[in-house]
Amino acid sequence: YPISQSELKSSLQEVEALLKGGAWLEAKTRYQTLIQYDLSQEDRHSIQKALEALNMKILFSPLVAPDSFLYTVQPGDSLSFIARDYGVSVESIMWANGLRDSNSVREGNVLKIPPVSGVIHTVKKGDTISTIAKKYAADSADIIAYNDLPKDGKLQINDELIVPDGKITRKTATGRTTPNFAHLPNLDGYFAHPTKGLGRITQWIHGRNGIDVANSYGTPIYASADGVIVRATGNGWNGGYGLFVKMSHSNGTDTLYAHLSKVLVDSGQSVQKGQQIGNMGSSGRSTGSHLHFEVHGAKNPLIK
Repeated sequence: YPISQSELKSSLQEVEALLKGGAWLEAKTRYQTLIQYDLSQEDRHSIQKALEALNMKILFSPLVAPDSFLYTVQPGDSLSFIARDYGVSVESIMWANGLRDSNSVREGNVLKIPPVSGVIHTVKKGDTISTIAKKYAADSADIIAYNDLPKDGKLQINDELIVPDGKITRKTATGRTTPNFAHLPNLDGYFAHPTKGLGRITQWIHGRNGIDVANSYGTPIYASADGVIVRATGNGWNGGYGLFVKMSHSNGTDTLYAHLSKVLVDSGQSVQKGQQIGNMGSSGRSTGSHLHFEVHGAKNPLIK
């Protein structure tokens, strides 16, 4: 999508105003939207760095806990499937959540997803980049680069450092940043648009490989592919999803349709691609009529 320099400058000024006003989550959404435009390499790099810095600010603030940094375990989920979608190791999610084994998760559990495979380390007196790298069998240069530290590796006590590809055996690590689902397979033609193209995208990739499409209340929502309904919830908050439908498909992928106003299918029901399964709404954590559409195990087809 093209954007002029004047439009980009105006958008960045709006983001700056949001940051000054403490509206960090809205500023984060604006940054994520800007990344999708046709930007120069310099502008893209600048916005990505600003977004990474904001993610870390949000991450370590006791006042902010955005949904995009947490994941609620859904019916049929396994830790390995979740880890594959987020592009991190199973062990990293286990360490981040203090899990004893990969079978410890249950439907409804809220998991913290680490930004990369690795651990989080709190700097203590006497720590150096070298000792931290040795402790977690990691690379000193990677720690310095990922955390944007000075080249001499000078540390401040109580700072939180991400240790890419670090490994631990006893202590729990915590930390997250915006996930990247670019590693997932592209299944061109398998999935159809869940609103048949009606509406506009209001938020790009967030949550677990989800995209938001806004349109009028009651807009029909259709199954993106043939499959079986594994969950059809017609009431409740449901971790912020509100009324939602989750489908399992024969190729091992899942799709999820959230914030519905009405659910038209039942759990265990087989449905065909293009069959109506619900109506758009604003249930759960929502600020307006839209569909939150997730694809698990493959790239989201709404990304063009």
